[in-house]
Amino acid sequence: MFCHDSAHYGDMPKILHCDLPPALAEIPKPSPGTKHSLHLVAKGHIDKRMAEVSERISRGEKVEGKYLTYYLAQEKLSIKSIYGNVTELLLAGVDTISSTLSWSLYELSRHPEVQADLYKEIMATMKGNPIPAAADVAKMPLLKAVMKETLRMYPVIPGNARVISDRDIQVGDYLIPKKTLISLCQYATSRDEKYFSNPNTFQPERWLHKEDSHHPYASIPFGFGKRSCVGRRIAELEVYLALARILMRFEVKPAQEGHTVKPMTRTLLVPEKEISLQFLSR
Repeated sequence: MFCHDSAHYGDMPKILHCDLPPALAEIPKPSPGTKHSLHLVAKGHIDKRMAEVSERISRGEKVEGKYLTYYLAQEKLSIKSIYGNVTELLLAGVDTISSTLSWSLYELSRHPEVQADLYKEIMATMKGNPIPAAADVAKMPLLKAVMKETLRMYPVIPGNARVISDRDIQVGDYLIPKKTLISLCQYATSRDEKYFSNPNTFQPERWLHKEDSHHPYASIPFGFGKRSCVGRRIAELEVYLALARILMRFEVKPAQEGHTVKPMTRTLLVPEKEISLQFLSR
């Protein structure tokens, strides 16, 4: 079950194309109409939610909710614009989610003791249920820690920038004039030994110990404030559920022992070469 270039499975990244076991090989193949398909998925959810919102408004009930519900209730955007916004939200999560999932599996394959502990946590939580749900994630602190550590080491967007457009800003001893471009490299700060011990080592347990406090802005893979990633929660949930379900079925090992992959920047942070893994049925 070694990875190569000859097959494509769903929206899995190219670096994880493998001769997969039957359970994973059943993932549908992508097609040129992927964006069209996502649009249909978005439209279906919007139409369903719109019917629910309209019914509640007609009964004089208060409508509460975030993002989609807000747009539908406020009636400030055309339905075409809402379709487009939600479709883009789904599209933006394809490469970003696959990147984080790839790096997570890569590091877990290189740290079998962490993978074994995570497998025990997942199985203890699921208690025979084959499909994890959002409610189960709250009972899996190590799963959350694995994702936090993966995003610390491999933030999907390695840098960010903003323009101070309207006024001068004083930050400590520094005066930042208006119209100044401020760049932040979160890849550098999240690997700075000033903020994290052994910064280049995969140590999910660092997020489990309350006494190990970290600077709140040393690792901000989703950004911060009103311009932070709008899809953060759905992205996190997708990775949690996908990772849990994969590890329930398979033990992940490197295709070659000692095979290391370094990250490189191509707008997103991507592997410099293919990640080769084995998926062994449990």
